[in-house]
Amino acid sequence: MKITLFSDLHCGESELTCGDRTPSLSLEKLRGILSSCVSDGTDLVLCLGDFTDGKSSEEAEKYLSLAAEEVRRSGIEFLCLPGNHDLYCMSDAEFFRISGFSRPPFSRKAGGGVLIFLDACYSSPVGDAPPARYFSGGQTADWRDSWLPRESIDALRDELSMLPPGSRDAVVLTHQAVDPGIEPRHIIRNAPQIREVLERYADRVKCVVSGHYHKGGRSRSGGVDYITLPAVCTGTGIVPGAVLRIDI
Repeated sequence: MKITLFSDLHCGESELTCGDRTPSLSLEKLRGILSSCVSDGTDLVLCLGDFTDGKSSEEAEKYLSLAAEEVRRSGIEFLCLPGNHDLYCMSDAEFFRISGFSRPPFSRKAGGGVLIFLDACYSSPVGDAPPARYFSGGQTADWRDSWLPRESIDALRDELSMLPPGSRDAVVLTHQAVDPGIEPRHIIRNAPQIREVLERYADRVKCVVSGHYHKGGRSRSGGVDYITLPAVCTGTGIVPGAVLRIDI
């Protein structure tokens, strides 16, 4: 099965932060990615978050709708993990309703392997309170604070434990980074607990792919290969490594 992955499209019209972002070019970049996917016979396209952006809910909704229409026009199956910017102006329920995208399941069989989606768009728990969902009650979260709920870590352990030893069948997907080599503000706060599970079953993990850190990076730690995709929104063209194609 051919899978194409990218992250951090930040589709919009406003320059939000960082002088290297060109959100006004993101629709055209998306068209180019999708056209290439049609040509090479990609079976599934995955966006690892920050699909859209905007200084207001009106701008975010407008560009989410425009970008989602490009996806529908391509005819390729598409899944998108929500990123922190996707949830700055709307709830995740609104994101999936407006886009028409299917919410990624926790895990999904793909070809001869399995895709595992980890959604860490939660703020760190305070006291005995559970981690709060981003844009809960209209409150915008701090992008530097992401947290994977305990039940998701347990589900990751259960999923990996059922795979054959040595199979390297699992591709684990996140928006925020898990790789310990990435700039710390971009790493999930409880990433050490996630890595503990990943490294326990390292022989069953093909790779862990994330976005969020726009410079991207690659490393190997505890027998696990970590790939952080450079942002599609950076620069006037698509930077090398921002689009990843894998066979599974």
